Amino acid sequence: MPTFDRFDICEAYACLEWDWNSGGWVRERPSNARRREATSVQLSRLGFKPRPNLSTETLTENGREIYDALCERYGFKEPNRKWRTETVTLPAYLASALINGDVSGLEDDDMKWLKAAEDYVAPGRIVSCDGESYFSHTCDLWGHPACDVLEYTVMYDGEES
Repeated sequence: MPTFDRFDICEAYACLEWDWNSGGWVRERPSNARRREATSVQLSRLGFKPRPNLSTETLTENGREIYDALCERYGFKEPNRKWRTETVTLPAYLASALINGDVSGLEDDDMKWLKAAEDYVAPGRIVSCDGESYFSHTCDLWGHPACDVLEYTVMYDGEES
């Protein structure tokens, strides 16, 4: 059973958001939905600044127990999950929306392609992209016109195939 330690609690919540965010915040956490803001905003308001090497692997034993309890509380699968990754080729202009949930600057037509990209990778989630875009006549979205593209990494729950 974890013990009460403010620092371990803050670190566990930070890791929870980094591991399980969807569009920049953990939607399953009631205070995030109520305030319509990410856990990191709330932690920042408390004056918490995560250390540079913070991850679930570097949590204290108590911090890890808190993290595991949070995963159970919010219905996330076991924290020691296995992930399968795939690389997909998608338009570069969608990077900010796909990775950070930032749709500012996207027009109506772009929003249709964003929805198509999210549907294409479902039930996975895009976690990163290669920093160097290149022009291509094709991408993984059928019917998309030629454009600059990026290689995106998609994570899926499950064994490596």
